[in-house]
Amino acid sequence: MVASLKLLTWAPLARVVKAAVSRYSSNGLSTKRLSEVFRDIEELFPACRFRDCAHDREPGCAVQSAIASGELEERRWLSYRKMERELASLHRRQSVADQRHHAKSFHQLARDAAMAKDYRNRFKES
Repeated sequence: MVASLKLLTWAPLARVVKAAVSRYSSNGLSTKRLSEVFRDIEELFPACRFRDCAHDREPGCAVQSAIASGELEERRWLSYRKMERELASLHRRQSVADQRHHAKSFHQLARDAAMAKDYRNRFKES
């Protein structure tokens, strides 16, 4: 009984927090903004040995070298990676919503065309 009471107490707060995070994500988080905030990290990318470096375990990674030497705090790097994942997730969710909207509008257009064709053929004499 106590657990359900706690759940009821926290549920409205969870909705408020989720709404605030969604609003922040949709308004404030962008690739450009991420680049501005973490410019020091992104300036390290061209110095990596491989062009397609994932900055994780590759040999010659400038980011990992900077973390090892203390030039870059690991905590800052982890924050960058987290924000990058959140931004990718936001883009995926938005693109899925756009795909659904497009599919619905296309479905409506196809259905209207089929109805119009059916209506025209209904009065044809065979």
